Amino acid sequence: MKLGKYLRTFGCHFIGIACSFGAFFLINAMAIPLEAVIIRKEIGNGWYSVLPYYYSKILVDIPVIIVSPLLATVSLLVLTGLPYTPIRYFGILWY
Repeated sequence: MKLGKYLRTFGCHFIGIACSFGAFFLINAMAIPLEAVIIRKEIGNGWYSVLPYYYSKILVDIPVIIVSPLLATVSLLVLTGLPYTPIRYFGILWY
């Protein structure tokens, strides 16, 4: 009986985290072609090169990459009824 609960909980966490990561990466994958015209124009005018643009894009996206899955995981821990211990909430960061 307990094994079934653990498997359901694991499945819920897996799907939740996969959807969280997938949604974020799909949004970024759709944004790059939309920005390509503007980037080509700005690079052609000599305002800056491709490398600083992508570095700044990654730096801006890092908080979203970290916070979005963390919020999804914590909410799933609460919704699945797991015990409220800090190691369960923040232990995910070490794996």
